[in-house]
Amino acid sequence: MEKDSKEQEITSFLRGIVGKDNVSVSVFEKIKQSVDAFPYHVTMAHLPYTVALPENKEQISQVLKYANRERIPVFVRGSGTQLAGSSRPHRPGIMINTSRMRKYELFEDYGYIECEPGLHNREVIDLLAERGWFLPQLVGSALIASLGGLASNNTSGHVIDAAIGKVGDYIHGVEVVLPTGEIIETGTKGMRRPAGTDLTKYFVGGDGLLGVITKIRYRLVPLGKQAYGIAIFKDLKRIARSVKRMYTEKVPPPLFMEFMDHKVSTIAYSVKNMEPPPGPVIFFVGYGEDEDIARKKMSLVLEVFKGEKPVEAYQVTDQAEWRKLWSAREVIAPYLMKANEGILVGAELVANLAQTGMKEGFPFGGG
Repeated sequence: MEKDSKEQEITSFLRGIVGKDNVSVSVFEKIKQSVDAFPYHVTMAHLPYTVALPENKEQISQVLKYANRERIPVFVRGSGTQLAGSSRPHRPGIMINTSRMRKYELFEDYGYIECEPGLHNREVIDLLAERGWFLPQLVGSALIASLGGLASNNTSGHVIDAAIGKVGDYIHGVEVVLPTGEIIETGTKGMRRPAGTDLTKYFVGGDGLLGVITKIRYRLVPLGKQAYGIAIFKDLKRIARSVKRMYTEKVPPPLFMEFMDHKVSTIAYSVKNMEPPPGPVIFFVGYGEDEDIARKKMSLVLEVFKGEKPVEAYQVTDQAEWRKLWSAREVIAPYLMKANEGILVGAELVANLAQTGMKEGFPFGGG
């Protein structure tokens, strides 16, 4: 069957499931739903036949039953902020975007919240914080990154997993539509995760290969206190040595940590109308049950960093100043793309501890 007629057949079927306005064959929409921040272009030959935006698990089930029966590839999409490129289509098929699925239910008496995949990271962080709870994930793209994508990639951001664990450690279950269209629910609604084989682990971190996540159940974590620090160095090697020393000297890892090299930090500071720093910058957050514990953890990291003779290193006590500094990091991607002719090249470097920062000029990735 020719591609055009195949596209018409698929589009007609999908419109009958999710509605005419929620299916697109626009080439611009296809391209938008096929690229991410990874710096490689998509080819016309790999574009999906059509893009569908279902609003519930039943619609996704019908789409997958159809695709399974007709042997049509299916790809799953959130906000497209992933840097690894693993959600890109590699052949024509159906692109399912879950952005319309934005419901949630908070079960404080049972100790969990259930969220649909289209909610954004920052939205859930804020709504939980209002009730005294904490969502243990905060990626650089928190303003737009979707929960479905974060769970599928099992990403946490900013070395948070070194402090309190990965996102998947706080997910007690998921609702998933399998490739056959069958809908299953994994995990538990209790306070403890099941021992032994837990199907949740197959889907959290599975990049959508085994099914479409339609609901995520997070364990509620009490909101602690935070203390903020910043260090500016002459070069990246000193940052690498500082981070290595933090681990080898057994200092409690900060909740969040992120570095920006001098070029990036200069752009970020300028965006917020701040004086550019004299070198690469590393931000970090101490976290604890109360303010004294949070400040102590932050101070311990600060002292380790001072051992590598930074240009300056200090605690940020002004909340407005910290929000300004951190927001500069959160919005940096589009400004980097503007400065690099529309291309974003990001590096997330992870080395084993023994080799971190040992070679001249090795830029340790703190985030």
